[in-house]
Amino acid sequence: MARPSLRFTFLRWHRRIGAGAAIFLLLISVTGLLLNHTNDLGLDRMPLQNAWLRAYYGLESGEASAAVPHSLAGRPLAAKDGQLWLGESRVSDCSHLVGVMSRREEVLVVCADRLVLLTPDGQLIDQADSLRGIPSGLSAYSEQGDTILLKTADTSLGVNLSDLSVKTVAAGPDVKWQGYAPAGNALVGDAAALAKTITWERVVQDLHSGRLFGKMGVWVVDILGIAAILLAASGLLLYFRRR
Repeated sequence: MARPSLRFTFLRWHRRIGAGAAIFLLLISVTGLLLNHTNDLGLDRMPLQNAWLRAYYGLESGEASAAVPHSLAGRPLAAKDGQLWLGESRVSDCSHLVGVMSRREEVLVVCADRLVLLTPDGQLIDQADSLRGIPSGLSAYSEQGDTILLKTADTSLGVNLSDLSVKTVAAGPDVKWQGYAPAGNALVGDAAALAKTITWERVVQDLHSGRLFGKMGVWVVDILGIAAILLAASGLLLYFRRR
């Protein structure tokens, strides 16, 4: 009697997990197919027009001003083709250069999707991206006392230079953000190019990974991924027990 009971228990949970994971598998499959053909579909060249998504990525409306050049150790510092370049040397990945801040013996380079820490002569010290908790859509930076502040579409973050970790902080009303003009939130400097670098390909990537819904979205995708593993394992177990 134990064997049929155990089998029906596995079957019952297999069905429950399958029902819960079906939407996740459909989402992952559809977005995966889109990512394989973003160039053919033109998603990598299609700028965002949706108001909610533009606000989420910090693409506020406004007239862009002339770009402000950055340099380090006498060499131009710029982002090109998804890479951060110091003169002719590639430093790191960087979808878009937001700004540069010099602090003591370190230089913090703020990209839209990562932080890069350099020495004053341009040597790489450390870098952090979404795998270390850096959110996408960084659009401005500033200082509040000894704290370096970063701005996303809906929050302000403080940076710990010792490990490039970030945490949510309350930015004072007197903080002057660089990357956005104080009046009307008009795009200024390199932030003006951000609207051109974020396309529907980026939205599909963030939807595929769950980052579009913040840290909670990433955790939900992880949990549903585990559910899919359990679904496959229980299905194989049911198959072999039946044989």
